Amino acid sequence: MENVKVLLFVLLGLIVSSSYLQDCLNIPFTLCMNKKSYAIADLNKINTLIGWWTFDDKFGHDYSHHINPLETVPMAGPGQKKGSSLYFDSTNQGVIPHISYYEISEFSVMFWIFLTKDSTGAWRTIFHKGQNSNELTPTVLLWPKERRLHARVSTDYNWNEGVDSTAIINMRKWAHISLVGSGQLLQLYINGYLDNQIILHGNIQYNRGDIFLGKDPWHMGFSGYFDDLRLYDAAIHEKDLLALAESASPMAAANGVMLGCQSCSYPDATSGCIDNYHICSLEELYSGSYEVARSMGWFKSSPDVWVHNTPENHSTKSEEMYDSDVFKLGLCCRDY
Repeated sequence: MENVKVLLFVLLGLIVSSSYLQDCLNIPFTLCMNKKSYAIADLNKINTLIGWWTFDDKFGHDYSHHINPLETVPMAGPGQKKGSSLYFDSTNQGVIPHISYYEISEFSVMFWIFLTKDSTGAWRTIFHKGQNSNELTPTVLLWPKERRLHARVSTDYNWNEGVDSTAIINMRKWAHISLVGSGQLLQLYINGYLDNQIILHGNIQYNRGDIFLGKDPWHMGFSGYFDDLRLYDAAIHEKDLLALAESASPMAAANGVMLGCQSCSYPDATSGCIDNYHICSLEELYSGSYEVARSMGWFKSSPDVWVHNTPENHSTKSEEMYDSDVFKLGLCCRDY
């Protein structure tokens, strides 16, 4: 048995230590020895990550098995947790060349940003993939006069479709951004929480343009730091996104809260909760949901929150529930 463990360790080291061996050495991801099956690695996870740039080295190395480094590497800044990040001053940019593995219609792109300057009155590019301003899959910009995100893709219906963030990106604080696209569904996550989503009019279309970071040829860039860029050829599950953004989450206990509506009536707030979610109770609000809403900027439209009544607490009056002129914030908590 000890010999089996040693062999597994050596084979796994060969797989993960040198990407060049993948072109000439084919080792199954499950070995059968002594009538037992030993899993070496998860093939799905290896194939799903098609780009990973930590920016902890001066070369902009891609730590996925495709090894596609940056062509243009900006100055280094402080990292989100450790190491380094990319520093942008709104005039410089980083460029990742296109490769065929990026020709995907289902994707997840995620990264960390840290804003050092406020809005400028112009669109500011954070991430843009495309050969021209009409190719947008995917693109993330900042609005001209506020720190909300403008996420775009091109579809077979229209070259410009997408979704805007409800949350406002805080100044001088790291934020984790995830954009997930699959079929006609586009979802925007901030700090691991679903911020907004939309059913597009058409299917997402890929392009063969390079990836521009911090600035593109058609817009000014943002001022701040950019770290830990990951690109997947699949729609990553919400629980995995939350795990990657854990350090940005104000309270780990509140990992089951999402925005239902910002200013709406009680019936609209209830219908705004997707399957397996409900209007948060008072206990759930005080267990971290309030803090999540505050950190995400969801209170900007209404300081009041709809509360799901429980046998122990009746915070929402019945006359409010049926009054179409009463508007509050709707927060949805996960069913457990």
